Amino acid sequence: MSLASTPSTADDASVEYPESDGKPMGETDWHIEWTLRLRELLKFRYQDQKVYVASDLLVYHQEGVPRDFVVPDGFVVLDCDPRKRRTFK
Repeated sequence: MSLASTPSTADDASVEYPESDGKPMGETDWHIEWTLRLRELLKFRYQDQKVYVASDLLVYHQEGVPRDFVVPDGFVVLDCDPRKRRTFK
């Protein structure tokens, strides 16, 4: 899954964006291993570039609507600060 290349810079403090969906995640050993492997391969592919690579992270894709989210196995955002995040808005 690939998101738009320009993330929102607005951070409205009046909107609460949870950092957990409150649901337990059940995954097989193979799923976890492949998710981590894919993430590392993508990070290697985009090293030293302005690209954010993540997996199993809450992604809020509509600003101001915290109930509208996805948690993809992996995603890449081009032209984005690669810093660590707790969620992606």
